[in-house]
Amino acid sequence: MANEGAENPNEWAYSDVKKELNGSAFLEKENGFSAPVRLDLVYQVSFDANGGTGSKESFLYDKDTDYTLPECRFAEPQDKEFVKWNLGEAGVSIKITEDTVLKAVWKEKFVKNEIVDDKVTGGKYMVTSLKKKNGKVTGGTVTYVKPKDINCKTIIIKGTKLKKIGANAFQGIHSKAKFKVPKKKLARYQKMIKKAGAPKKANITK
Repeated sequence: MANEGAENPNEWAYSDVKKELNGSAFLEKENGFSAPVRLDLVYQVSFDANGGTGSKESFLYDKDTDYTLPECRFAEPQDKEFVKWNLGEAGVSIKITEDTVLKAVWKEKFVKNEIVDDKVTGGKYMVTSLKKKNGKVTGGTVTYVKPKDINCKTIIIKGTKLKKIGANAFQGIHSKAKFKVPKKKLARYQKMIKKAGAPKKANITK
């Protein structure tokens, strides 16, 4: 049952459905094309941003027909990038055999100046540069962060682009340690430092 008046002959937009009668939907296209469509011969295809932002309209698609998974048009969540749909990578053809929800799958991406854990050595690294291709991070360089001095009393953070501090990074340091951070980042860095295991009596100032 092909929709010869549409760009994709197997796709029927919900916005085109004007009327339902006895299990059939009567379609009226803006270009004047119209045809009856039996609803028992189509499935619903919808999209789930899964934390991303934006929307894509659901549509009806002919049953047991191949469908090519589209590129993701959702805006990515912070510090994440699109990997694939839950049913496969964009460009892959699947068969629509039931009502289908395509959910975006995201993965964490490296952020410049982020401090990350090295699971092999137990140390930490700071991402110092990134390499991108077609808008996606494909590599980069990191700098090893020396183990913390548990007797350290003063910690100065000068950068304003710090996105993340590793879990428990400040656990075990001096109970009255002092942190100095950029004025415009005081509130944000206070939360990050406390979350990273800083002592309750630590003094965090600008």
